[in-house]
Amino acid sequence: MKRLFHEADIRDTGISLCNSLVTCFLESILMWFFFFFPDMTNLTCKQAEKLIPSFLRDEMDNRTKKRFLAHVENCSFCLEELSIQFLVTTGMQRLEKGDTFDLNRELKMKMATEKRHLRILDSLQRGLYATEAFSVMTAVLLLLMVVLE
Repeated sequence: MKRLFHEADIRDTGISLCNSLVTCFLESILMWFFFFFPDMTNLTCKQAEKLIPSFLRDEMDNRTKKRFLAHVENCSFCLEELSIQFLVTTGMQRLEKGDTFDLNRELKMKMATEKRHLRILDSLQRGLYATEAFSVMTAVLLLLMVVLE
């Protein structure tokens, strides 16, 4: 009976697939590492002040938002500047509409909501990275079992 594939060809294909899966697994581990240990260098007050309008307009990416909120929570000067800018932008809109409002409470609620959204997103990303790493490890093990038999 004539063989369509030589054993060496099958083994070479298995090895190259294994190498690809190992590379994918290592990339997943690196992504997971950078997720758990992101670049959380502290913002300066000047950088935080420049980010306030982006935060108030909800135009900030999640990583920057995380750094921004961490800085503002620990810096009374920047928290005061955020409060002032929030009062000016949101307060003016409310005055034009004639609504009643408590801007300090609203700003605290906005910050708490953003922090809660970031925590949820972090949890989802951790689960995704863990699932991806587990899937790649399973595929590598299955491939190794097939190739080594």
